[in-house]
Amino acid sequence: MLLMVIRRIVLTGIPPATVAGTRLAATVTIADGHGNPVTDFTGTVHFSSTDPTAQLPADFAFTAANLGAHTFPITLTKAGHTTLTVSTASLPPANADIDVVHAGAAQVTLEGLPPLVAVDVPQTITVTVRDTFSNPVTDYAGTLHFTNTDPQASPIPDATFAAADLGVKIVVVQFGTAGTQTLSATDTVTPAITGSASTLVLHGPAASPVLTGIPPSTVAVTLPNYAVTAVDVHGNVVTDFPGTVHFSSTDPKAQLQPDTAFGAADKGFKNFSAILNTAGAQSISVSQVGGGAAGATANVAVTNAPASRITLDAHAPQIAVDTDEVFTVIVRDRFGNPALDYAGTVHFVPSDTAATTINDLIFTPAMFATADVTIRFGTVGDQSLVATDTRDATITGSATVKVIHGPATSYGLSALPTSAIAGEPLSLVVTALDPHGNPVLDYAGSAAVTSTDPSDRLPAPGGFLNGVRNVSLAFVTAGLHHATVGEVGGLIHADTSDVAIVSADASTLVVASSSPTAGVEAPVPVAAKDVFGNVVGTYRATVTLTSTDPQAILPAAYTYTATDAGQHTFLVTLKTAGTSNVTATDGLISGTAAFAVAPAAATNCDLAVIGKAGAEVGFRVKVMDAFANLATTYAGTMTFASSDPQAQLPAPATYGPSDRGSRDFTAVLPTPGDQTIRATDTVATFSCQGTVSIVTAQFFAVTFDGPEAWAGTARTATVQAQNANGVPITDYKGTIVFSSSDPAASLPANVTLTGTEGGHTSVNVTFNTIGLETFTAKDSADATRTGTAFQLVHGLIYTDPPTGGKVRLVLNGAAPSASVIQLDLVSNTSLFAVGVGDPQNPFHPVIPSTMRNGAFGAGMNLPLDSTKVGPDAQLLVLAPLASAVFTLGATPLAVGAAFANGVLYSGMSQKRFDPTLSCRLPCTNDHMRGDVQVRPFPGTTSLYYSLRLKLTPGAAPGTVFDGQALASNARFRAAVRDRSGSDVFAGTTDFAIGKLEVK
Repeated sequence: MLLMVIRRIVLTGIPPATVAGTRLAATVTIADGHGNPVTDFTGTVHFSSTDPTAQLPADFAFTAANLGAHTFPITLTKAGHTTLTVSTASLPPANADIDVVHAGAAQVTLEGLPPLVAVDVPQTITVTVRDTFSNPVTDYAGTLHFTNTDPQASPIPDATFAAADLGVKIVVVQFGTAGTQTLSATDTVTPAITGSASTLVLHGPAASPVLTGIPPSTVAVTLPNYAVTAVDVHGNVVTDFPGTVHFSSTDPKAQLQPDTAFGAADKGFKNFSAILNTAGAQSISVSQVGGGAAGATANVAVTNAPASRITLDAHAPQIAVDTDEVFTVIVRDRFGNPALDYAGTVHFVPSDTAATTINDLIFTPAMFATADVTIRFGTVGDQSLVATDTRDATITGSATVKVIHGPATSYGLSALPTSAIAGEPLSLVVTALDPHGNPVLDYAGSAAVTSTDPSDRLPAPGGFLNGVRNVSLAFVTAGLHHATVGEVGGLIHADTSDVAIVSADASTLVVASSSPTAGVEAPVPVAAKDVFGNVVGTYRATVTLTSTDPQAILPAAYTYTATDAGQHTFLVTLKTAGTSNVTATDGLISGTAAFAVAPAAATNCDLAVIGKAGAEVGFRVKVMDAFANLATTYAGTMTFASSDPQAQLPAPATYGPSDRGSRDFTAVLPTPGDQTIRATDTVATFSCQGTVSIVTAQFFAVTFDGPEAWAGTARTATVQAQNANGVPITDYKGTIVFSSSDPAASLPANVTLTGTEGGHTSVNVTFNTIGLETFTAKDSADATRTGTAFQLVHGLIYTDPPTGGKVRLVLNGAAPSASVIQLDLVSNTSLFAVGVGDPQNPFHPVIPSTMRNGAFGAGMNLPLDSTKVGPDAQLLVLAPLASAVFTLGATPLAVGAAFANGVLYSGMSQKRFDPTLSCRLPCTNDHMRGDVQVRPFPGTTSLYYSLRLKLTPGAAPGTVFDGQALASNARFRAAVRDRSGSDVFAGTTDFAIGKLEVK
C-alpha cells in the first residue's frame, strides 16, 4: 500500500508591520504534513506582492543543499496594507499580510500647476510632503517655506503642517512676470526636503507702449534710433500686440516715422528713428491708434549742432559809399539754429580794399551767437563782406551790397597761398572790374580757368553773380603752379599767383616690379607716394618687406631718412618661379607688386613612371633648378638607359620651348621584374632614375603604329588575344569593351569575336586630351582579361597675352579644345565716334557719314607656322549681335579670312552704302554708314570677330605663333581704322597677341 506525502509552503520571518524601505528576511520552508522540512525538495519558488514597487527576489530553484528551506531579502516601499505571496508548482501558495507605513519625509511635490498660465490668474497648488518612495508622510509636522523665481508673484506664507493635514496643504499663487517661472517649497529645518514646479507665464493685455533709447539730451539731428515696446501692467512685453502706433513731437521740424502697425514677427518690440532739428526743450510721444493703451512721452533737450555757417543780416541792398552800414552777424548750425555755445573768433574780409576795417569779433556765450558790426564802403560796385571763423574756415558766411559801376575791362583775382598741399582745395574769387577797379555787378560774361598741367583740378567755365565768381581749384602735382582765368569769347584774362605744391601725406608704398631669375638678387625700389602719385620726400617711417614666395630672402626692416627723399631700393632674392608678390608696409600704408620670377638654370631632374601596360612604360622627365622650380627654358638633351638589356628606349630628346621643362616618353621593357630607367643630361652632368615592376603578360596585346597621336585625329589600334606566353589565341570568343584615361576621347563600340577572326581586331580611337593617355581593351565577361597601350597625345594650347593692349586676341573659353581653338579679337578700351549735327534739321541729328575717329574696320595679318595648324570648317566667325562692334548690313558682307604663304589674313569692315539704313528728311547722307563706338570686352560693341584654327595631324611640337616675337616680324600687320582709312590702333603697340603652341 502506497502513502501520499502531503507538502505545503511555510513563510516565516515577515512581521505584521514595517516601515517602507526596510529590508526584511523571509524564510521559505517546504514542509510535510507534520511540519518537517522536505529536505529533498528541488522545485522553484516565485514571489509576488500587492506592492507594485516592492523589491522581491528572483525565482529561486531549491537544491538538495538547501534541505528544503531558504531565507530571502524583501523590501516593501508602498505605504498601506500589502500581501506577500510565495508559490511553486503543485503546492498551494503561502501568504503573509503586512501593514507598511511611510518612511521619513524626503521630498515635496507641488501638483496642479498647468504648463501655461496667464499673469494675475490665481493658481491652486496641492503641496504634499513625501518619503523617498513618494508615499505621503501623513505625520509630517514641519514647516515649509515657499520661494518663487517670479519677483512679481503673490507671496505664499510659510505653511506649518498639523496631524490633521496628513502631509498635504493647498496653497494659491498668482504670477506677474512673463516667461518660465518656478515655485519651490523647502523644509525650514531640513533644506534637503524640497520640491518645485515650473510653468510658462504668459503676458497680459497691452497696457501702454514704452519708449526706450531716447537720451535726455542730444544735438540737433543726432538723435539715435529708439524702440517702442508694448507692455502689460506688469511691464511684460506683449509679444502678440497687433496695434498701430502714432508718433508726435513738439519740434515742428521733427522728422518722424508714419503710423506703424505691429506684426506677429515684431513680438511687441519695434525699432524706430526720428530726427529733431529745432534746438530747445522737445519731446517725442507715442500712442496707440484707436486702442486702449496709454501713451508715452520722452523729453529731449535739443541743443544746437556745432557752428557751421555765419549769416550777415539786416543790411540794405544798396548803399552809398562812405555810409555806415550795420550787419547783424549770427553764427548758426547747419539747421539754422543760432549756435548759442559758440565762443570762437570771427574774422571779416570786405571785398572793397578801401572799406573800413572790422576788428576780429570774439564771441562769448553771453552774446548768444549774435552781434552787430559796422562798416563803411569806399569803392563803387558789387562789394561783399565775408565773415569766417579764424580756426575753421568752413564756418563762414558773406553778404553783398550794390554800388554803381562802369563796363568790365579786367578781372581781379584773390591771392592764392604761396604753398599748399597736393589736392588741397584753394578758393579763388574772380571779380569783374571796370577801368577804375570797381566791380561790375551786372557783368554778363563767363570765365574759364585753365592751366598748363592737365592734372590740375579746375572748375568748369561759368558765369558771375553780381560781378563775382567764387571757385575752387586744386593742384595735385608737386612743383610750382598757377592758373589763368580768361573771358570766354573775350579778351579779358588774368593769372593767379604762383603756388608751391608739396606732396600730401604718404598714402601708399609703390613697389617697382621686375622679372628676376630665381635665386638672383634683384633691386626693388619702394617709393612712398601720396594719393596723387607724388613722391613724399619727407617720409620717415620704417618699412618691412614680405613676400608670397616662401623661399624669398628679404632684407631687414629699413627706416627712411632725409637722404632717401621718399624712395629706397631694397635687395630681394626670390626663389619660387611664377608670379610672387612683394609687399612693403610700415604698419599704416602698404603697397604690393607682382614679380614674374623665371626659373634658374637646370641643375637636376625627376623621372616618374606615369603608367605601364605590359612591357610598355610611360614616364615623365621633369627638369628643375636648384630651388625645385620647373626649368621651363631648359633646352638640353636627355639620353636614356635601362637595367633591361632588351629595352627599347626613346632616342635622345632635346627639350624645346613648348616642353617647358617637362616631357613625357614611352619605353618597352620586355624583361619581367623590377627594372630601372635613367635619364641623363651629359652636358649638364645630372641624371635621374625611376623604377618600374614589369609584368609582361597581358591577355590582350594592344598596339598602335607609333607612340604619338594628335588630338581630334583617329588612331588605329590593333587588339590581339594572347596567352601568358604571348602566343595568339586564334579561337578567342567574347566581347571586347574599350576605355581610356582620356575623358574626352571618342571610343570605338564594343567588338564581339566569334572565334573565326583569329582573336584579332582593329578599331579607331580619337584622343582629345594633351599628354600621355591610355587605351584599354577588356573582356566584358572577365575583367582580368585586359590589355593597355599608351599614346603621347599632341594638341593646341593658347596662352592669352599679358594685361594691356587696346585690342586683344584671347581664347574663347566657351569652346576649349585641344584640336580646334577659337580666338576672339576683342576691344580693351573705349573708342567713341565724333559726329556733327545736320544743319538742315532743326533738331541737328548727327549725320552718320560725317562721323570720324570711331571704328570702321579691323584686320590682321598674322604670321604663323602653317605646318602645325590649318583653318577649321568655319575659319572666321562673326560676333553675335549682342557684343558685335560692327553692324555689317545686307550681303555681300565685307568680311574675309584665309591662309596664304604662312600668314593668316583676316579682316572685316562696315559697308559704306547700306540699303537697310534710312533717315527722315531732310537727310543728305541716306544709306551711308559711319564710324561706330567701341567699348571694352565683354559687353556690347566689344567683339570684332573670331578665328577658328585646327590642329594639323602629325604636327611637330612647337610654337605656331608668339605675340612677343611679332614686333620684329615685318609680315605682321594689324589695325583698327576709321572711315577715312586712318589707323586708330595699329601694330604690336596697340594689339596684344598671345602664344599658340603644339604641345
